Amino acid sequence: MEIKINKFPFYYILNINGELDFLNSFKFKDLINSIIQENINNIIIDFKDLSFIDSSGIGALIKTSFKFDSPDKSLWLVNFHGQAEKTINLTRLNEYFSITTLDDAIAKINANYN
Repeated sequence: MEIKINKFPFYYILNINGELDFLNSFKFKDLINSIIQENINNIIIDFKDLSFIDSSGIGALIKTSFKFDSPDKSLWLVNFHGQAEKTINLTRLNEYFSITTLDDAIAKINANYN
């Protein structure tokens, strides 16, 4: 798994490439913790290049969502497809997470700062 970080004034976009599984979930959680240390309150996670997610990856997303569960913070998930989308829908986590398009997530974040 590779994670590319695009930094913007009010948010970061994390592009995940590869698999978010047991072996990589620790790396993902460590990255999220380091972003929180930078006082970044808005994260968009882009899954367009994600090829696979397992229960450990989903657990990492859920733990991440707890860290962004306050009025001044937001976590957005975008570009789910394939196996990842099926897994999220099957577990009904699509009702739990803020899943939208990249443009919509950016617009909603920017609206809070204008």
